[in-house]
Amino acid sequence: MPRPVRDPADRRRPARPGDVRHRGRPRRTPHRRTARLPLRRLPPAPLVRAHARRTGRTADPAGTERDAARARLLHWLRRQTARADLLAAGPRATVQDELPPLPGVPDADLGTGRTDALRWMEANRHALYGAVGLAHDSGRDEDAVALAESLWTHFLDHPRHAGGADGPDGPVEGHRSDAVDAFRTAVAAADRTGHLPSRVRTRSMLARPLWEQGCFEEAAAALDRAAALADLLDDSHPHRRLAGSAIDFRGQLALARGESALRQGDRAAALADFAAARTDFTTARGIQLGIGNAYGAALQTYQLAKTAAAADDQPAAAALFAEARTEFAALPGRARLVARTAFGLARALRRLGRHQEAEPLLVEALADAVARGSSHDEARISTEYAELADRTGRPEAAARYRARAAALRAEHGGEPDGGDPTGGDPTGA
Repeated sequence: MPRPVRDPADRRRPARPGDVRHRGRPRRTPHRRTARLPLRRLPPAPLVRAHARRTGRTADPAGTERDAARARLLHWLRRQTARADLLAAGPRATVQDELPPLPGVPDADLGTGRTDALRWMEANRHALYGAVGLAHDSGRDEDAVALAESLWTHFLDHPRHAGGADGPDGPVEGHRSDAVDAFRTAVAAADRTGHLPSRVRTRSMLARPLWEQGCFEEAAAALDRAAALADLLDDSHPHRRLAGSAIDFRGQLALARGESALRQGDRAAALADFAAARTDFTTARGIQLGIGNAYGAALQTYQLAKTAAAADDQPAAAALFAEARTEFAALPGRARLVARTAFGLARALRRLGRHQEAEPLLVEALADAVARGSSHDEARISTEYAELADRTGRPEAAARYRARAAALRAEHGGEPDGGDPTGGDPTGA
């Protein structure tokens, strides 16, 4: 019997683990025509993609299978994002319902608590924010809205603006953030559905990243439209809660605008904005109390505390932060906001010279930020801790905390010391 002729490739090296055997020969790739080509002669990626598209159109000319697969993908992503948001922020009202599991498809392992859920969302942020656009482009507008509102807590904990709030010389320019793109797409999706609560909700969400980038007029236009739409809501409990939320967001915009005016040296304009913010927060608090929404009312107490602090009324700020802290502590699942009110109270106490009372609160707030993996909060709290260390004669500790804050900002895009990242949720649920 004649001996088989060996392929020259076999003499170059022995078979390696993981090689794909093709007709008795070791191969690193099943693509026979390209197996021995130098890398510079491999087909360019665009040609491969074009071939895949042509093949897909031939196999599925009507796109039925493709559309079904995309729908299943969006269903799965929407469900996992809602589950992660529930773990991260606790139960809250949403304008879209949670979906059931996909038959035969397991849910993602999100861990057991807030920190694990937020880390899962952070690790998958590109896919999750991109899925909002995919859903809208696919005509699945309810999925787009649901995905966007489930990303709200992640957005608060991990702000990713290319620019952010005003810098010392005014608004910092840059590309739109993932959040702006996703929330703007959600507005378009909500408008296409005609669903009134969704149209109010998505505009509230869009306004915040806009004003944090210094786009106050665009944010105001979004909130003016949200308020006009909220006037069309009925007197049911969910609709009253949503109407109160729209007023709260208008107050938050006034507060942010006032802080910007103060940084630019226009104290008169700042005080006028702070007065407008107090009016809106007080009105919103009355609405939430009227429907028995304790969380929504506590959130408005917290907003009033932030307004007092911004206006440099530190005694009022300390009293309101302490009140909000007590209100949040009485509610289940609000540890994140308890910690953030601790930060606000600590800063007010430090400014009043009550340093011994301030430090334990900063320790608590910093531990919570680290546990959540929120670099934005950790940087802000570390900066405040450095201020406290300066005033208590600990220059080495102050330098250490400032270095930590600087490292976090350098690592995560130079986030500024802008406004408080707390925004509760858009419905004050």
